Amino acid sequence: MEKAGHRPHLANPTEAKKRMGKTNKTDALDAKGLAILLHNGTLPESWIPPGELRDRRELLRTRMALRDLRTSLKHRIHAAIDRYGLQATSISDLFGVKGRVYIDATLDRLPRDTAAMIQVQLTSLDQLEVQIEEIENRIAATLKPSPEVRLKAYRDCHVGLLYHRLAPNKGHGRAIVAAARHLAEASYWVLRKQQPYKSPAPRSNQGPNAIEAA
Repeated sequence: MEKAGHRPHLANPTEAKKRMGKTNKTDALDAKGLAILLHNGTLPESWIPPGELRDRRELLRTRMALRDLRTSLKHRIHAAIDRYGLQATSISDLFGVKGRVYIDATLDRLPRDTAAMIQVQLTSLDQLEVQIEEIENRIAATLKPSPEVRLKAYRDCHVGLLYHRLAPNKGHGRAIVAAARHLAEASYWVLRKQQPYKSPAPRSNQGPNAIEAA
């Protein structure tokens, strides 16, 4: 419609029905009522993003989908290793350099099919990392940085460390809640002050769980 030169209007159907005040409902009556509301300037419209913005949103949506898939694969690998009592309690990030070395050494101690499927998922993770990096580079080159974008770009490092630090002792649920709380508070201040996100500075004089309150 936009390419043909038309300007579409997206109306809120519930609110539009209230404003038209008609009990009978037919296509002709609806069309007439909507036309009257539009002519009077009282049509309850929803914002339609421009075509270019809708296209750019696909970058963020795809990045989010791939990140969710990556997280799901990591959880599956964690669960498979934990199922056989081979948790790496001394490693904060099972998918970091030390963690990958540990996983490789653990595969020989797992049943054949379980080890094979973990290897398949590790290969998928590596491919996802490459694809996510390519998308993030495209986002950086396409979208103008804003406080919200900077928050997404810089928060992952601290949030990831926060989760992996708490998860071994406090469990997945409490670690997720702590990470979510930090993100909510950080988002509030980034939007409130319109300033870039800054990762909390490490505090060496506090206990191992001090990061939870960050």
